[in-house]
Parts: sequence; structure tokens; C-alpha cells
Amino acid sequence: MMDLKTKTQTLSKNSVPLFFSSLFETLNAAKKAHLMAKNKSYAEHMALGTFYENLEDLIDTIIETYYGKFGVINFTIDGAEPGNILSFIKSKTAYYESCYQLFKDGFLTNQLDAIVQECYHLIYKLENLK
Repeated sequence: MMDLKTKTQTLSKNSVPLFFSSLFETLNAAKKAHLMAKNKSYAEHMALGTFYENLEDLIDTIIETYYGKFGVINFTIDGAEPGNILSFIKSKTAYYESCYQLFKDGFLTNQLDAIVQECYHLIYKLENLK
């Protein structure tokens, strides 16, 4: 698993596949945190479950839309050990906000907007709902 600094430095080399990989890393981390939170906090468990379900649909949409316009590309899907899920999501959100230059088409940036929005929605819930 690459850290945020490495991913940001690598962005110009293999940027779209790296972005897609990062989305799945976030999805996997959220699912694991969702399952682990069940015995800790019901609010966290539910917030992460909603985030996971919504993010899964958003990932499908942005990747399939990209494929429809530019063709299928390869990328890796790695697991993630998020540690503190709130810090992990905050760092991923910062990374995603740095990815707007990857997409010139408004419909793709709109989908990225939805992903970033979903991340901030989760951050709010994790910080404020107990």
C-alpha cells in the first residue's frame, strides 16, 4: 500500500489507474472498518455501511463512464489497513480533491464531486454522531 505522499508524487505517471486503485482501497478499508465497528459504535457502523454502499455505486459509475469514453484500462486492487478510519478517509479525500486534473470532461468531474461529497459526508458522521 502506497502512502498519500507517494501516490501524489506518482500521480503524473500512472494517474488514472492509480486513482481507480485508490478508490477500491478506500472501499475495502471502509468495509473492513464497518464490520469492525459493529461491536464499538452503532452510529459508526451504520455510517460506514452507508458510505460503503454509496461509494461502491459511485466507483462503478465513474470507472464504467471512463471506460465508455476512453476504453478499458488495467489497474490493481489492493487491500487497505486503515488504522484510524477517520484519518484514513480524510487523507483519501485530500488525495481525491487533487485528482480533478485527471478528468477534462464535466461528467467525469461531476462523478468525482459525488465521491468527494460522500467522503465529507462520512467525515461529518464519524466526527459528530456517536
